[in-house]
Amino acid sequence: MHRYSGGSVDIVHIDFYRLESQTEIEEAGIEHFLWEDPALVLTEWISRFPDFEKSVLMDLSAKKAFRVSLAFVPDQDGLRSLIIEAWDQAARTWVPAGPIFSKTFGRTSS
Repeated sequence: MHRYSGGSVDIVHIDFYRLESQTEIEEAGIEHFLWEDPALVLTEWISRFPDFEKSVLMDLSAKKAFRVSLAFVPDQDGLRSLIIEAWDQAARTWVPAGPIFSKTFGRTSS
């Protein structure tokens, strides 16, 4: 977990890939950053802990959550897709995060 300060809002980066158990999440005090800290929290691999991820999403009454997915496009050498979704609290599901929520891109030659 890393905190970056200096701008108008602090950024906290949490990499769940490095965690092994729910106990480690609790011992690291991650809940504090998600529910009490005013920082922008960026998580990676939170899906490794589906119960914890679900508890976070269900308790976002006044906050917003976005999911950004970057993946290789099958059978398209060098192409990647970028998808941005927002958590819809009422529907309890991910939805497109605006008019431009999906993009496919690749390397450009110089």
